[in-house]
Amino acid sequence: MTFSYYFDSVAELVDWVKKTRCEHGCVISIQRSRDKSVELVCNRGGEPKLKATVRHTRSIKRGCPFKLVGRYNALGGFWKLEVVNETHNHVPVLFDEGHPTLRKLIDEEIDMVATLHRQCLRPAKIKSAIKKHFPGNKCITRDIYNVVKLVDDQDKIGDTPMQVLEKFLQTHGFTFYTWENPSTNRTENVFFCHEKSHTMWRAFPDLLLIDTTYNTNMYKWPFVQFVGVMSTSKSFYIAHAVIFREQECNFTWALDRLKDMLVDCREPHVILTDKDQALMKSCEIVFPNATKNLCRWHIMQNIQKKHKSFFQTDIFKSFSY
Repeated sequence: MTFSYYFDSVAELVDWVKKTRCEHGCVISIQRSRDKSVELVCNRGGEPKLKATVRHTRSIKRGCPFKLVGRYNALGGFWKLEVVNETHNHVPVLFDEGHPTLRKLIDEEIDMVATLHRQCLRPAKIKSAIKKHFPGNKCITRDIYNVVKLVDDQDKIGDTPMQVLEKFLQTHGFTFYTWENPSTNRTENVFFCHEKSHTMWRAFPDLLLIDTTYNTNMYKWPFVQFVGVMSTSKSFYIAHAVIFREQECNFTWALDRLKDMLVDCREPHVILTDKDQALMKSCEIVFPNATKNLCRWHIMQNIQKKHKSFFQTDIFKSFSY
């Protein structure tokens, strides 16, 4: 059986369908839209597409036959909606939060997210404020993160990556230094430390751990982490540095900045590093009186990587112990 409904405009027709879908427990999407016709189907309509990808993902498509067709009547000047098929082959929607189309933020909500984000509120707090101000909102924290990223991208327009970084560090209470290569006028080293970390470093400067990670940023530059240890054996971040290359001059520059933070304060007694020759030489230059030790974790990683094949499983476990 085919049912018909009449509306003054296509917008009124679509709004009515989306509001009415709550009574039937389904999510409606526009399949095709033309000047004088519009087709609406259940979002579970159609067959899932097979994709040859590494990730195993599931599709919400279930071949649902539900279908509505709206056509414009030129003589009467109205839109006629026909229910072609009113049946569904799936259970009703129980939670709107599972459907992105139902969680979509309106313009007023997006403006509020942008305002609260610029006031440095966390996404979880922003979501709570949105739900309190707009009781019918169904967004999840991931939706807030997506809007925040768009806001950040808009704020970055016209700024270079270095200018964006400097604004961020200044806004969030970091002390930072940069070094530019005189021959290329290119920033090659960046050192930054938070004010709270600076206070902790001056209070507990006895032990210094240095490690470098790789391929963790878009420029593929080494990322140096300086870590300290409190008297309660808990570790804390002292500072970080992004350097152009793992060369002695780059490490020495970063360590000099770290040493400058210890004015009128004792220097480290023990420094732990991996066996990076350039880093070890820089530590000897900047902190000559400190005892330099190799990190036990890095030693074990190298043993497992290069010598495990020479042992039987049981013997290697005993050897590692």
